[in-house]
Amino acid sequence: MKPFVKGDLEGFFALGMDNLLVFLLMTSLCLGILGFSDELYFGRILPAAAVGLILGNLFYARQAMKLARRENRTDVCALPYGTSILTVIVFGFLIMLPIQQKALSEGFSKEQADVFAWHAGIVACIGSGLIEFSGAFFAHHIRKITPRPALLVAIGGIGLTFISMDFVFRTFAFPLIGFTTLSLAFVFYFGGMRSRLGIPSGAIILGAGTAIAWILYMLDMPTVVPVGALDTSNFGVKLPIPVIGDIWRELNLLLDFLPIFLPMGFAFLLGSLQNIESAAAAGDSYEAKPALMVNG
Repeated sequence: MKPFVKGDLEGFFALGMDNLLVFLLMTSLCLGILGFSDELYFGRILPAAAVGLILGNLFYARQAMKLARRENRTDVCALPYGTSILTVIVFGFLIMLPIQQKALSEGFSKEQADVFAWHAGIVACIGSGLIEFSGAFFAHHIRKITPRPALLVAIGGIGLTFISMDFVFRTFAFPLIGFTTLSLAFVFYFGGMRSRLGIPSGAIILGAGTAIAWILYMLDMPTVVPVGALDTSNFGVKLPIPVIGDIWRELNLLLDFLPIFLPMGFAFLLGSLQNIESAAAAGDSYEAKPALMVNG
């Protein structure tokens, strides 16, 4: 069995763009809404998210290779893995922001309030992750009694509402960038066109949009490139540093946030089942238990 086949590079860029969009949203929330420092976000939060992304995708790649070997196929597609956009939005606005504002109102410094908010977000993720991990042991029963259309339609709704709509508005805000890349997406992904040079469609779309954005920036015209984008002070190798001791002391927050992370945990559980069912509908039948355990 070949470890790499035609289409793997295309899938890599497609998944990469999806996760890039989530990271951009996460950056806007942490730096724009919460006002985290560059050192906290780029030095602690983003590196850990990147490591999690690598580990999760390596596991799913291994699962895909095992399935391909078992069924003697070369067209198996690995399950997608990445940061949940629901986590970013819900935990950011309903947990991290309130904790930060509460700490500020009690006289803590902005730096201390940011750390409290960050830790609260981690605790909430632990709580919802435990629910998804536990759900791995009875998920097959949910799949048996839930019609496939019910699971698949929910994926479309989440993608349309939480992932695409904000960027649809940005398409109209910056039409030269937005409509160029949108047209390319229609041509490649819906029109079935392929590059003669074998360049992945996602790379072409990403490259075209990036080039236009920077050309407009150089011409001092309206663009999506932020002010100070050429600042390289945050570039470098930054390994995530565990804060297990701090988090352990703050696990009591789980009870405070139970009404928020409990339903979110079940939402993540169902979301993972939807991905697994979507793969099964395309011909790749994965076991739910290991996938949910790793997700959790």
